[in-house]
Amino acid sequence: MFITKKHIPRRRFLQGAGATIALPLLESMFPAFAPSAKAEATGKTPRFVGIFNPHGWEPAHWAMEPGELSELPFILKPLEPWKNSITVISGLDATSSMPGPGETGGDHSRSAATFSGVQPKKTVSADIHLGITIDQIIAQKYGQSSVLPSLQVKCEDQSSLATCPWGYSCAYVNSVSWSGPARPLPFEANPQVVFEQLFGDGSNPQERASRKQAKASLLDAVTVEVARLNRTLPATDRTRLNEYLEDIREIERRLKNLANSSELPASEVPFGIPESFTDHINLLWDLQVLAFRGDITRVTTLMYAHDVSMRVYPD
Repeated sequence: MFITKKHIPRRRFLQGAGATIALPLLESMFPAFAPSAKAEATGKTPRFVGIFNPHGWEPAHWAMEPGELSELPFILKPLEPWKNSITVISGLDATSSMPGPGETGGDHSRSAATFSGVQPKKTVSADIHLGITIDQIIAQKYGQSSVLPSLQVKCEDQSSLATCPWGYSCAYVNSVSWSGPARPLPFEANPQVVFEQLFGDGSNPQERASRKQAKASLLDAVTVEVARLNRTLPATDRTRLNEYLEDIREIERRLKNLANSSELPASEVPFGIPESFTDHINLLWDLQVLAFRGDITRVTTLMYAHDVSMRVYPD
């Protein structure tokens, strides 16, 4: 018997001028008679999304009786189609965000510490101290083989945070991802910057300037390589690859529409960030999905806002 089936590397990239695009998972990435590797990649590779929502979600909306899920509370209704595949953990308390001995107040300034389970050191100086957060513990175990060990995004620009009260450093409020006791990770609010983090926009200033001047799709830079790769793929892989690239192009289109909008954003909204919270959050969610599909990262963390934010949600 001769085994002639070829396979392409799972870390294969499409590359062109100023563009580097990770491929989604394809059947052709697995050699003949390697079902265990395929099963590991398609069904058992853990992925993690952490969501920080400030000002609280009403605990009563999440309360359920122990045991098999029956009727989901309204706040979980969107998960109804996957009810048999989820586990809901409720009744926990965020003790790390509560005041320490002899302290009062400052709950909101400490609330982001809940991702670490460690009481933050009360300081406004450089001697900040917190625990490693759960997303980074997961990234250390499962994210080291990915292009990005983790991705941190948020819906509120850091500049909108005017003050960090109660004697706590702004580092505790600006990030819920800490890779070490004194290493808060930055969060990116601009979808365009996140897109470039994932897919590139030039490896040097000259390439980036050239791409912006051309105003072409990132995918145009890899057209020749896509065509060459498609000639070697079976039909199912061609369909999967082309759907993935179309999703990238759709995000590009939405970002371009945002940049070309004739409506001037409100003065407090930084350039490049959608004025509409709905547009902003949908772009960030879709970018995280693309990052998972391309196996660019397996760990993402999203901040809806800072806990001392004055954000309102008219939509």
